[in-house]
Amino acid sequence: MKQWRGLLMKEWINMKNLLYSLLVLDALLLFIVPSGFKRLFGIEEDLGTIRFMVGGILLFFHSLVALILLIISLEKDMIRQDIWFHTSATMQKLVGTKIIFTIFVTSVSLVFIGVVTFGQFFISISNQSSALIDMGKFLFLINGITFITAIYLCVVGFFFWVIYQTLRMRIQYYAIPVTLVLFVLINYWWNKILSSAFFTKTFAIGTLPVNDFIPQSLLHDTLNVKLDFSAEPFLIGILLFITFITVLLFVSATTWLDKKVRV
Repeated sequence: MKQWRGLLMKEWINMKNLLYSLLVLDALLLFIVPSGFKRLFGIEEDLGTIRFMVGGILLFFHSLVALILLIISLEKDMIRQDIWFHTSATMQKLVGTKIIFTIFVTSVSLVFIGVVTFGQFFISISNQSSALIDMGKFLFLINGITFITAIYLCVVGFFFWVIYQTLRMRIQYYAIPVTLVLFVLINYWWNKILSSAFFTKTFAIGTLPVNDFIPQSLLHDTLNVKLDFSAEPFLIGILLFITFITVLLFVSATTWLDKKVRV
């Protein structure tokens, strides 16, 4: 437990300034950009609606924010590789701590954006408690999807980062294009597997009630937007399979990295 506390404290020291900077950037984008767009382009929609759309875009891109923060943290440690040598912690624990703290920083930013965005939107369109509950459920859904996607992208990004670091030791500057080619090829075959009839029949088990969290009438009346996942539901079986692959990639990448930096 003390080891976990120490590792988390180390990540806090390294990333607290990034967290503060991220929150300041979020505030600027939420409070300055919507007003600027409205004045510059003469948009007729009220400020709350514009802020809701900007906030939605920010929430969507936060999965990538988590990945970027993780890569920054990893690259900082690679500058001083003695950090990897002089510790009794396993590589799984070292990298796992980074992912946990990266997700924590991302979650704080998500909550801040969600409260501001949906709070302003709620005030702009209605003051009814039913609308507040509906928007709260929708915010929970968006944050949940972003949170899960962020974890998946962090692990996949870490896996390819390890590949890149391994290739860089041997082919130096050619490591970037080679890693990109490998990413494209693996992503192609991954999508082929997910879209195959065998995979769909095998793992198409259970359905998450995503539509129950979406205020359809509210979104249609205010933004003229319709979100319906009935045709392509979130299947529990597929999510469990992706979770298994995510764990497998994490264990493989950390084991691979451990052999490279602790030989």
